[in-house]
Amino acid sequence: MIAQIIDISEDGLQLDLRSDATEMGVGTIWTGCSFERLKIRSEPFNLVIKNTRPSHESSRIRVGCELLNPTQLNRNEFESTRNAIHSARIQRRLKFWFQNVSWYS
Repeated sequence: MIAQIIDISEDGLQLDLRSDATEMGVGTIWTGCSFERLKIRSEPFNLVIKNTRPSHESSRIRVGCELLNPTQLNRNEFESTRNAIHSARIQRRLKFWFQNVSWYS
């Protein structure tokens, strides 16, 4: 499953994805998540869904997730990714940042 990162913080992120992509109820845990850009992939991390809401498009949904038991490497990669996205926005060179997610219910 590929989702577009809408917002990212120190402890979580908001994703925009197809509403029928997977189970997206509050409390659902996604395991083995990673950031991916070009041919680079981050260390896997786990997310728990904290909230959902409709997206601008009726076929999509916004999902608010929080890191679940992150390692220090996960935290460092979240900070690095957040800084890279912020810098790209300032320079108006924002390419799509995606997250590749697998999950269990």
